[in-house]
Amino acid sequence: MIKRILFFSILLVLLAHVGLAQGHGLGLGLTIGEPTGISVKGWVTNSGAIQLGIGYPSLSSTQGTALSAEYVWHSHVFRSHEYFPLFYGLGGIFGVSSGTNIMGARGILGIAWWPHKSSLDVFLQLVPTLYFKPTSQFEFDFRFGVRYFF
Repeated sequence: MIKRILFFSILLVLLAHVGLAQGHGLGLGLTIGEPTGISVKGWVTNSGAIQLGIGYPSLSSTQGTALSAEYVWHSHVFRSHEYFPLFYGLGGIFGVSSGTNIMGARGILGIAWWPHKSSLDVFLQLVPTLYFKPTSQFEFDFRFGVRYFF
């Protein structure tokens, strides 16, 4: 699994082309975290986007599937030659893990790196999650990933 993620990450870097695509368009990439798998991000405004994740429901599980969906707002606090927007949002996670249904509400707090003249989005997110199923519990999940914008 790690070899596949590394392969696709390198492939995405090699496919990056000139032209800043962040702030609009559709991004597709890979994430490690909750869930580990495929990440999609679509911009709906200049500062707001919907992001989806589908994959394994946790790093320790290879059985089951989880879908996360969040709306995120971006704030360009740090401006330099490179862009490092902070973002925050709300959403949920749903799925099945080892035959048990999972469901939770989650917040998002993260930072992204949009390399200059590239269509890549590299991000790190802290994801506080209140799970309702299978039991009520609060966890701090995380996600790290990279997306390529078309």
